[in-house]
Amino acid sequence: MANSLLKTLEELGSGDLEKFKHALLHTKMKEGLPKIPKDQVETADKDEIVKLMVEIYGQRCVEKAAQYLKSLYATTDQYPTWYNQTHSRKVCPEVHFVDKHQCDLKARVNNIGPILDKLLEKGVIRQEVYDKIRDTPTTQEKMRKLFRGPLKSGGQKAKDVFYQILEEEESYLVDDLKRKESGAGAIWN
Repeated sequence: MANSLLKTLEELGSGDLEKFKHALLHTKMKEGLPKIPKDQVETADKDEIVKLMVEIYGQRCVEKAAQYLKSLYATTDQYPTWYNQTHSRKVCPEVHFVDKHQCDLKARVNNIGPILDKLLEKGVIRQEVYDKIRDTPTTQEKMRKLFRGPLKSGGQKAKDVFYQILEEEESYLVDDLKRKESGAGAIWN
């Protein structure tokens, strides 16, 4: 764990290392977890940063380092070459909310009718697909068909529209999933 983190930090340029240190100091911590003292971070070299992170954050430090590095760049296309070469994009994938919560959405969406109506209205699904999904007996199976078909083939744009509709039609469910996402198992809020 420490070796992986050290290797990552060794590949940072001095400017990126300073940004990394800044993120360590200014990222909000989850309640109950300490921050690394400012004077220790500011004067630390790469080895010392690794030791501090492992000491304070333990097993989660490599994951948190990846999140910090991601926060340094607005999009994955802006990651420097060293990051793309040494870290698969799977380290910090941009997983769409709809994909991340697919199982919960299939199980918990109740009001599928208006969602399908709006997807049809916005051109995400065609009339034929709409009719097939509507004829499906259970809500869960309707959601499965929606995920296997139009949301899969429509890509990011279709998922964006679906998400907006979910926020309108299933706002409490979306809020609950966001709340779980932001608090469950994270060190930083």
